[in-house]
Amino acid sequence: MKRYGELSAEEIQAYLSRGWLTHDGMWLFNVYNSLGAEKGNELNKAAIRSMAPIEMKRTRDLLGYDSLPADIGGLERFMQDALAILLPPELRDSLSFSVSGRFSVRWRWRKEACFAYRGMKRINMLDHYQCGVIYRIECWLETLGYGHELVPTIDGCLMKNDGMCGGEIVVDFRGRKT
Repeated sequence: MKRYGELSAEEIQAYLSRGWLTHDGMWLFNVYNSLGAEKGNELNKAAIRSMAPIEMKRTRDLLGYDSLPADIGGLERFMQDALAILLPPELRDSLSFSVSGRFSVRWRWRKEACFAYRGMKRINMLDHYQCGVIYRIECWLETLGYGHELVPTIDGCLMKNDGMCGGEIVVDFRGRKT
């Protein structure tokens, strides 16, 4: 048995990340049950959108980003670092991001590894779920001033619909904030 002072920083971060993910899933589950799936998805996306500016400010401050990346390699590293703070190790290892072109980043979850997919499947809400995970990353990009296009466009849950979750984010670096 360990005491708090004996826990590593990674163990504490993983514990807090899992708690946040559980809270997020249970919040959405209860909203679905109380107000219906359509309103639940609407409120989930509103919460994500309103959280993104705060989250990106804190992430930039924590990681020491005085200015934002001006190329796709730098942006991919920033996104990887932001996700490393937020996700427990087993989820970080299940999600890959890689530069796939001069202006694009490819993402891919290992088959059935997305926490939102597994959670929505577990509580039998997968048929109604509108992906909040990639939407969150889109909100990050918008908050930071990067125009972008998502390929494919997500309607629902890609893993449920296609058996996998992956795609590309094509980024427009013109007009970005600094």
